Amino acid sequence: MNFDKIYDKYINLVEDFFSSKNNSEIKQNSQYFTPLSEVDKMLNGLIIRDKNEIRILDPACGCGILIIKLLEFILKKKEPNKVVVDAYDIDPLALKYCKMIFEEFLHVHSNIKVNFINKDFLEESKEKKYDYIITNPPYKKINMNLAPDHLKKYLNGQPNLYHLFIANSLNRLEINGTFIIISPKSYLSGLYTENLRKYIINQFSISKIHTFDERRTTFKNVIQEICILHIKNNKTIKNIMVSYNGHPAIKCSLNDILLNNETSIILTPKDAKCLEMYNNFKKFPIGTIGKQIFFRPGKVVQFRVFDKEKNLRPKKYTEYENGIPLIIYRHINKEKFKYGEILHNNNNKAISLINNGISQAILVKNANYLLVKKNVDKGRDHLFKAVPYLKDLKGTRKIGIDNGLAYITNKNDNLSKTEILGINCVLFSKQFEEYYFMINSNHAINVYELKNMYFPDLETLRKIGKEVSSKIKNNNISPDLATKIFSKYLNPSLF
Repeated sequence: MNFDKIYDKYINLVEDFFSSKNNSEIKQNSQYFTPLSEVDKMLNGLIIRDKNEIRILDPACGCGILIIKLLEFILKKKEPNKVVVDAYDIDPLALKYCKMIFEEFLHVHSNIKVNFINKDFLEESKEKKYDYIITNPPYKKINMNLAPDHLKKYLNGQPNLYHLFIANSLNRLEINGTFIIISPKSYLSGLYTENLRKYIINQFSISKIHTFDERRTTFKNVIQEICILHIKNNKTIKNIMVSYNGHPAIKCSLNDILLNNETSIILTPKDAKCLEMYNNFKKFPIGTIGKQIFFRPGKVVQFRVFDKEKNLRPKKYTEYENGIPLIIYRHINKEKFKYGEILHNNNNKAISLINNGISQAILVKNANYLLVKKNVDKGRDHLFKAVPYLKDLKGTRKIGIDNGLAYITNKNDNLSKTEILGINCVLFSKQFEEYYFMINSNHAINVYELKNMYFPDLETLRKIGKEVSSKIKNNNISPDLATKIFSKYLNPSLF
């Protein structure tokens, strides 16, 4: 069978399929089809079992490209006596086009049967088992109440549809079968999927993890980091092949990339150097963030401020009676803190609060903090946008910190300047950036992840901060200097 002819037909029909769809419908159904090149990456390293009868499942098949590629891959290795494929999709139009694409192929290969099932796979009650399950599941947050009861045990809070597809697919995996998935990688580290990770680790073996350098080039409308996993229903597999676009694959064990057994967070190192660097972090304790220092979101949610028309003001706090400074993310620029009015055209220019009936709970003590933008930009020179705030604003006992920012403090809000500079140095270092990149998968800083990372204790942070203080001016440190200083504490053997 000429598969190039099938792919040409697929490309033409998919173009026709999407011509009848608007963006809102595509988003509603999460119809982000897998590019052909990425399907090849999904199948790379797959071992085909020597069986006369093979059962395949795609629980969200779209127009069927994953099934086509998998069948081509299998047929190049061996021609089984019988292949049965169950292809699910909730969109009848997608299944119509899928049938059209498969029509000639199935006529040639009479030993292959494809069942096109217009049904929500998550509602499927049959306990059929499959040798290969391959999927690019829908990505969309849903209400926990909408999750099927038999899948809720795998979740812990806000579910995403793809979490449910993973759990329900693994429940259908035959002994020694392989589950192949391309999806956001957030389930490897998030709080909501801790139970799902434990299910995977306790009952199955991960044999492959591949992550991508550019998320938007894989799926243009998906802003999370994307990964491919092979999960086998066989607990005897010891090695995992871990790869990252443009880097050689490394072979390691699960324990090498498991952050800790309590959370079952799985790291995705780019290469062997990243894995070695991660091992250096293990000299530090887990839980420094959450026990000795705290990462807290700013408390001022502006649209919730009492009588906000009167109590949110655009000029400096010193201009108002009972004025209190409101620190917003625009006050952090180029690693410097600069409080001032918003001069450019912007609808929201509030930089002061009027202490006139507003809740005192949204204010914090005017103390030393490390201010951090809550969103990270993985396209910048470094992930964390943070600046020391060392009681810079005078004449006020309280300050407001906007919810677009976070701040690092301790239990009594009395971190020293030296401690602040030490924390800032670690966060700005290239080593910590690589470490966090192995865990984090989206654009927001995740406190759950930070709390479960190895991080220097306060005593070490003071030593780092003391060295920083001797080498900088105006309390601002560059990523290059942070990297150089932190290297001495992360890997002293090099110095």
